[in-house]
Amino acid sequence: MPFPLPPNPREPGRWADVAVADRQAGVPSEPAPGAPAPALVSLNGVCRTVRNRRRGDVEILRGVDFQARAGQVTALLGPNGAGKTTTLTIAQGLDRPDAGTVELLGRDPWRAGSALRSRVGVMLQDGGLPPSATPARLLAHVASLYRAPADMAALVERLGIGEFAGRDIRRLSGGQRQRVALAAALAGRPRVVFLDEPSAGLDPVSRQLV
Repeated sequence: MPFPLPPNPREPGRWADVAVADRQAGVPSEPAPGAPAPALVSLNGVCRTVRNRRRGDVEILRGVDFQARAGQVTALLGPNGAGKTTTLTIAQGLDRPDAGTVELLGRDPWRAGSALRSRVGVMLQDGGLPPSATPARLLAHVASLYRAPADMAALVERLGIGEFAGRDIRRLSGGQRQRVALAAALAGRPRVVFLDEPSAGLDPVSRQLV
């Protein structure tokens, strides 16, 4: 498979590239041993209302507060329509709140440039993958966009993508597409990864892999 060679931990230049990318993005440095983990994602008092043709103004979010810290998994739980996807979209800087403040890696994601976005991985709930591409070509292309990409061969093996890596994405099952989307989200060694319904459509075996 045409994946880039995996980074070698003994090659300081490759790991230095990750540090350079963090500095260019203004990402907070790693805390000293024993120090509290920094909040990489922070929402305070976030509100969002959208206009619906039939229902008028619909309040999606009201006063949302939460923080996601380095080295932790933060889950948003709630029923359908609770505003989970809207919250993630605002945290990523793809939508703007009507009120409140949002920080992603210490900066306002709405005004962020490409340097900051390169340190963030996103896995959408559905879609986002080109149907005519194969996982092998897509992941090799995504990895080539980053200064210090992840070990894509290891990701492919861990997520069990190799068995269908040469098949068009349009021919994959929903669970297989989810695995490809996750690998793409992790390709840039992101400091923060947003996963929207990562286990949707996965069978029990695929869920364990993810």
